[in-house]
Amino acid sequence: AAVKEAKAAVSSTQPTVPVLKVATDKMNAAFTTFMGHVGQIVANQWYNIVSGSYLDFATNQPMFLGSTSTGNKVSIGGYPIDEINIASDPYAIWRFVPIEGKDGQYAIQSLGTGQYLGEYRGDGSDNAPLMSHKKGAYKLMYAGNGKFKILQAILKNEEDGLKTDETNKIVLNWAYNGGNQQAWKFQAVESSQE
Repeated sequence: AAVKEAKAAVSSTQPTVPVLKVATDKMNAAFTTFMGHVGQIVANQWYNIVSGSYLDFATNQPMFLGSTSTGNKVSIGGYPIDEINIASDPYAIWRFVPIEGKDGQYAIQSLGTGQYLGEYRGDGSDNAPLMSHKKGAYKLMYAGNGKFKILQAILKNEEDGLKTDETNKIVLNWAYNGGNQQAWKFQAVESSQE
């Protein structure tokens, strides 16, 4: 309805600045209302970060630590979701810790180790983010259907984000290449799990 109102209010042959401003303000208000209904994260709340990909290897698979050593990559795929409740596995539970002075940027921390998903090192499996005691800065971008993209804050290209990788069963950075592999869902974990 907001799009139709905005289009109807603006003349296609003689748009004026005041009319465009009113239409833009209405669109921004409608977007804000819409996003208020989208399940967004709460800072410092614990979550399972689950793949929103429809590819078989990644469907409903959580990000998890296959190894607890600093410098290891984050795993995806092959998690025994039929045998283990991911909400009770500290190595599959994460939180978004606000980066001080950086609005909308978060460090992603593991409950199981206290380590953070590391900084951007480049695209591909060889350069996948590593677990670290240093906070890497990430931002979230709504991707539709209740899913989000997780982007390294340092990058300007919104098509370049964290994705599931079937070959290596890890989370890595890569430009969008289909399969909804950059889509992530955040499932809140009860605080009794902490």
